[in-house]
Amino acid sequence: MRDERHILFYDGTCGICSRSVRFILKNESDERLNFAALQSDFSSEFLGNFNIESSNLTTLYFYSNGIIYSKSRALFALLPFLKWYYSFFYLGFLIPRFILDFFYDILAKNRKRFFSSTCDLNMFSKSRFIP
Repeated sequence: MRDERHILFYDGTCGICSRSVRFILKNESDERLNFAALQSDFSSEFLGNFNIESSNLTTLYFYSNGIIYSKSRALFALLPFLKWYYSFFYLGFLIPRFILDFFYDILAKNRKRFFSSTCDLNMFSKSRFIP
């Protein structure tokens, strides 16, 4: 049986990560996505099944239909869940993955310096967040 869940794993203490989750929640085309902080027990167990350490807080992971995506590929895998007018981001596929991931790693390494505080996600449905 195919697992049709769609889960975004993000650093729950990172300002840019929580702002990204907030952006996705406001701009998604429907409500099929779920979210889990990398610090949660669920994330540790779930990602452990894929031999991924959830303690690596510098990487965004997206699980969809049995596949785990990371870094820039996770961002592209999220595009079908956003409103149609974000389709222009598919142009990013023209840029080689190693270049995208290079810039992703720079941003991830310095993310707490650029975005020190998290933003409030309490205004969104708690049912979408996996504890």
